[in-house]
Amino acid sequence: MCGGNFTVGSNPTATAISPKGPDPPDRGPSALREEVGTATGRRPVRGEVLVGELHATRCDMPWLLYRCAPAEGREDVHTRFEELATSVSVPNDDGRRWVAAGLAIRAVGLRLVPFGFRERELTAWDGSFLYIADGSAGLRYPHT
Repeated sequence: MCGGNFTVGSNPTATAISPKGPDPPDRGPSALREEVGTATGRRPVRGEVLVGELHATRCDMPWLLYRCAPAEGREDVHTRFEELATSVSVPNDDGRRWVAAGLAIRAVGLRLVPFGFRERELTAWDGSFLYIADGSAGLRYPHT
């Protein structure tokens, strides 16, 4: 899902999570605080399957920026974000390809579950904009 070079473990079973979700197996909260300064972010979840983790890095208004760590359930979602990135980087039909890519992501029903802070849960491309490319992500949504 996050693009870039990474390896997924050999276990073909995706990780099921609760809304609070588990910490990544090899990275506890203290390691995240050292890297990012805080252990906050969002967990993209499809149904009950974790597809990645977005760890907050900084804000470049109006975008909140994240470092993306993939999870094993990301395969189908990853291709949709690749299409979104491609639609922005090449000329296309007046944005129609970009809109189609966004609607394909919205159709997945990818929930963005917060961790480490109090915030509402979001759905990707349903009142929010989310892009993921090359191991990073950006999220924009109204703070209401």
